[in-house]
Amino acid sequence: MYGQVDPRTGRVVKSGLFDTLFDHALPNMPESQRANFARQKEAMRAAGSLRMAQRQQARRDDYEQAEWTKVDNISTSAIAKGNPNDTGTFEAIRQNGFDLIAKIGNPLARQAAEVAWRSNTAKALVQAMIVQDPKRAAEMLGAAQAGSHTKDDSAKAVGATSSTPPDGKTAAAPLDAITYLAPGDVAALRDQANTATAAQLVDARAKVQLAEQNAPAVIASTGQYPEKKPSEQDFVNIYGADEGAGRFQTFNITAGIADAFFKMRRAPNQAIHAELRDLEPGPDGSQQEREQYEVKAGAAQLVLGARRADPVGYVSQLFPNKAPDWNKVSTPEDFQAAVTWATAAQQEMGFDRKLPLPWAVADQRAAKYIDPSEPFEKRLAELSSIVLAVRDPDARKAVAGQISLAAEAQWRARAAQDPSITPELLEAQLAALKSGLAWMGEHPAQAQYSTMSLLQQFGLAFSDVGRLTAKGAAAGGADAISAGLDAALSGESYQDLLGTEQARTEDAADRAGSAGWAAEALGAGLTGYGVARGVMTLLGRAGIGAAAESGLTNLAARTGAGGAAGGSYGGAYAYNTGGSIPWGIANGALWGAGGNVLAEGVSAVGSQGWQDLPSVPALLNPISLRIMGRALSRQLVQKRFQFRLARQTK
Repeated sequence: MYGQVDPRTGRVVKSGLFDTLFDHALPNMPESQRANFARQKEAMRAAGSLRMAQRQQARRDDYEQAEWTKVDNISTSAIAKGNPNDTGTFEAIRQNGFDLIAKIGNPLARQAAEVAWRSNTAKALVQAMIVQDPKRAAEMLGAAQAGSHTKDDSAKAVGATSSTPPDGKTAAAPLDAITYLAPGDVAALRDQANTATAAQLVDARAKVQLAEQNAPAVIASTGQYPEKKPSEQDFVNIYGADEGAGRFQTFNITAGIADAFFKMRRAPNQAIHAELRDLEPGPDGSQQEREQYEVKAGAAQLVLGARRADPVGYVSQLFPNKAPDWNKVSTPEDFQAAVTWATAAQQEMGFDRKLPLPWAVADQRAAKYIDPSEPFEKRLAELSSIVLAVRDPDARKAVAGQISLAAEAQWRARAAQDPSITPELLEAQLAALKSGLAWMGEHPAQAQYSTMSLLQQFGLAFSDVGRLTAKGAAAGGADAISAGLDAALSGESYQDLLGTEQARTEDAADRAGSAGWAAEALGAGLTGYGVARGVMTLLGRAGIGAAAESGLTNLAARTGAGGAAGGSYGGAYAYNTGGSIPWGIANGALWGAGGNVLAEGVSAVGSQGWQDLPSVPALLNPISLRIMGRALSRQLVQKRFQFRLARQTK
């Protein structure tokens, strides 16, 4: 810009842009001022070059300071995050800083940077000490603050913070680190160390207490604790030597039981008992064996207790991908499938206590059943349809019994809020409630039947009598015949149709009660009588029946024919209903022969009896009327029971 000037002679050795600009401006000056302006050229060059040099030096100083600040921040951050006992790394970083400071052109800036670098690295090193062990750092800073601030004293204090690194070698922090800290910095760092110490104690206490509270449950559920388990020293630091050691021992035992619980949660009951028998120490067992057995026994007690408390909930959690979603079980068919799965799962696991429902579902169903905001007939119909969907009689009783227990608990809780309900009234209400649910468990079809209209009941009674009469007439094979015909016509599964027909027949027998027995006996009697007449015809053709019109020989023949007919019917009935065929034949023969003897005895005493087939149809109308009367009578009895139950439990 201003060229080059010889410092000895003041002559311009090399012109610059200033010379060009000045020479162009000189001709344009007024003649009177031109000479004076020309004489000022060198003075202007000197002043301008000095200003430019100062500006360039300031920019250089700013650049160097900015670059050094970046290095200072990065380096001290690395020290603060590093290992304070790694002397080699600390000295290397500090020396690199000194080397860079030496390149700063401004002597004052260089000196200030060197002083600040020593102080900043010392602060960073102490901060690293605080992170590693704030308590010892606070003690070191306290000793430095209280005593004389000399290099020797500080070196001793710093050396007290030495620790053993992972490689087992003792490494001391740089001995002169604290000597470069100003008293204000020492006080500030000590406050920081004390704060960190307090926070560390709070964190340690929280860690220990959270582990005591949560670790057993987490380990029992997942098999591991996601955080690092607190050590015995952590317990001692929080609770003291005596209490801390005791709490740590309790924590270890509890965590061990939780771990054993997780490992045996999928084992069947038989396997758990077998494991305990194998682990049980003998009289000469060691302390370690006894402790191991106690841990396993405690875990087994928890596992078996959880299974007894809510067996269905337990297997549902154990097999989440196979268990039904009880929140979505709504239809009777879904309910039947869910109960079947739960029962099978409990049997597979060998549970000593089996329930059909999770307690949450039982509580929900019980709450709906005793809810007075809905009509009783609606509540009874809904619950009976669910119980009716469960085909196994024992499972039905179990469903009703579990809901009964849940309903009783909820009823007592509700009665406790109502001062008008006396203990006597409460017990009467609960007796009616449990009696109604027990009846529903044994006769769900009757319970559902009682909620229908009179017209529906009348039509269903006739349908049930016809179905049961057909069952008796077909020796228990009516369902198979009907399912076979339906399967041939519709193309549906025979087994599915057979199951449906059998379920309908079971429900019909439940609804009809003794009237159903009479209808089935009527059908069986007609079939047996026809078979007996056929046998007698064969005997007559063989000449046996014509031996005498009356007398012992004819009675024996008829009795034998009755026994043969009864045995045939009994065997066929046992075959069709899945019973014992030999027992069915023997039982049927006995009843057939005995029935004939009894009938002929009655006939001999009476004026007229069962002498021939034409007299039997005459009995059909009275029998049918009797069946209808019993069905209607049962309907009225059920209605009276329903209204009595409603009055007591609403």
